[in-house]
Amino acid sequence: FLPTAALDSCLVACGVDLFILMNKRVEIPFQVDQLRIGRLPATDETCTLRLHYRGHDDRHTTYDLVLYGASGDVVLAIDGYRGIRTSKEADASLWDGELKESP
Repeated sequence: FLPTAALDSCLVACGVDLFILMNKRVEIPFQVDQLRIGRLPATDETCTLRLHYRGHDDRHTTYDLVLYGASGDVVLAIDGYRGIRTSKEADASLWDGELKESP
């Protein structure tokens, strides 16, 4: 089985990319069309993640991604990862000033 930390790290990277790309939009994992596991990563192996942004609509953002091992072979690949926007009010772009202390 693939260590959950490897898969989770890939999905977090999509979330960070989305946060920057879509003006602080926040989504959580929703769906994966296809997950392919090439091999298990070695302990302390340095891997490289390649993201391909496929697009978005009002509720979802879609990515394809591949995690490569140190030798360039595929550790895992995901086609059609979709995040879902929890609510429009959850976008961090709307949080400005809400956490400031009152005088």
